[in-house]
Amino acid sequence: MDATLLERELVIAAPPRRVWPVVSDIRRMPEWSPQVVSTRLRAGFERVEAGTRFTNRNSHGEMEWITHGEIVRFEVDREIAFRIEENWVIWSFLLEPHEEGTTLVQRREAPEGISPFSRELTETYMGGRETFDALMLEGMSQTLAGIAGAVLDPR
Repeated sequence: MDATLLERELVIAAPPRRVWPVVSDIRRMPEWSPQVVSTRLRAGFERVEAGTRFTNRNSHGEMEWITHGEIVRFEVDREIAFRIEENWVIWSFLLEPHEEGTTLVQRREAPEGISPFSRELTETYMGGRETFDALMLEGMSQTLAGIAGAVLDPR
């Protein structure tokens, strides 16, 4: 089933108000995600908020591709979520207070399924859904660790 939920979480030793400014700035995604090479806000958008549209350049091995996203949920100190036009999936980061700081949850949801175009690319070039999902979960763990590093050591 294409509606498989992928999810990873990590506890960060900082309150949500310190995690939020880092995780909510999607322009920083290339710092953490092993797949995202660049993220740029689309023309006419200057701030990251609900309705903001952006473009990602992604890579996997020798493959590179562009995706277009729109922020569909944006609740300060709580959640940011964006839908990717090409594959219909929604990526989100949810912040929950935790006794040791913040539980940061990253999810990939597919409430409308995954687009036929994306399914075909996954099967043909990404090793199939199971292999690609495992790669996505590994990448999510790396992304969360990168965000935690940026929160705890902001340089």
